[in-house]
Amino acid sequence: MDEIAQAIESRYQDSRVDAHDPVGTVSAQSIGEPGTQMSIDADESIIIRRDSETEIVEIGSFVDSLLHSAETHQFQDHEVALAPSGIQVPSLGTDECVRWQAIEEVSRHAMPDELLEIELRSGRSIRATKAHSFVTLRDDTVTPVAGETLDIGDVLPTIGTQRDDTSQVKLPLQPALTDGGSTQSVAASDSQPIAGSVAWEEIVSIKPVSSEHSYVYDLSVAGLETFTTATGIVTHNTMNTFHYAGVAEIDVTQGLPRLIELVDARKTPDTPMMTVYLEDEYATEAERAHEVVWQMEATKILALGDISTNVADFLVQINLNSETLDERWPAIDNVEDVAAEIANTIEDSLGVTTSQS
Repeated sequence: MDEIAQAIESRYQDSRVDAHDPVGTVSAQSIGEPGTQMSIDADESIIIRRDSETEIVEIGSFVDSLLHSAETHQFQDHEVALAPSGIQVPSLGTDECVRWQAIEEVSRHAMPDELLEIELRSGRSIRATKAHSFVTLRDDTVTPVAGETLDIGDVLPTIGTQRDDTSQVKLPLQPALTDGGSTQSVAASDSQPIAGSVAWEEIVSIKPVSSEHSYVYDLSVAGLETFTTATGIVTHNTMNTFHYAGVAEIDVTQGLPRLIELVDARKTPDTPMMTVYLEDEYATEAERAHEVVWQMEATKILALGDISTNVADFLVQINLNSETLDERWPAIDNVEDVAAEIANTIEDSLGVTTSQS
């Protein structure tokens, strides 16, 4: 019992925070509105593919019909349901190409006081909640950002071309979609791009607007969590799946903080570092040197891939990065063996059940 009491006290001391740390604010900003109110207006039209037939539907009526026919769950003030299999949307990948991806979940929540209407240079527009996530280019990288952080002059990804003489947009989803939104059988592979690279279009107007609808709506999409509106705007949209992207890199103190460490010769540097001199084959073969590094360095799950929480199904999904696994376990050729080792570690440490797919 003494050991248990000491362990509890130790955990308690480790979890304490300073009196002026903004824990509540950070939690609300990290998990509250930005994580749970990323939605668009009911009459925004989207492109879907259902059983190899492509059509344009309003997201409100589409999600309402699925919620009416499926088992739903309540999460905070959101109504969430798993999407039936066979429904896909055009989705932007990290290579800036658009492919069909499966809709995993649908949801809706009460309409907020106001939405943001974002208009692009071509005249296309989209109405979404302030916390709705869009993808833009930051340092030449496709990056999700909240709508309220966008500025005039930022760019959003689009597909198709706006016709000057009409309000129509020609979408190059061949062979999936013909002009006017009529359906046509699709023979193309899901792994092949359906619209090529996107065009990045400048934002010319951002303004708050009201809506006459009672709800705003959201889709959770496999992959990069993006889908395409009927006007060709690619939007990043995830309400009930919270993503935490892992970053495997070394964070080294630089600039003035590093100078202070050196001048003060402080006993506890902000970023402790150690130089290890290797011998024999460990000094000449990169893979052997990596073995030494990984034996000394603790590896967190976040460094191995992406973690998503499926609220509707009460699951935590870990998408492992094969390149990171090869670097972390260079002596193991089979990635499945590495995944099994990780799964066993998780089960032993957390007492949970895992499955691989």
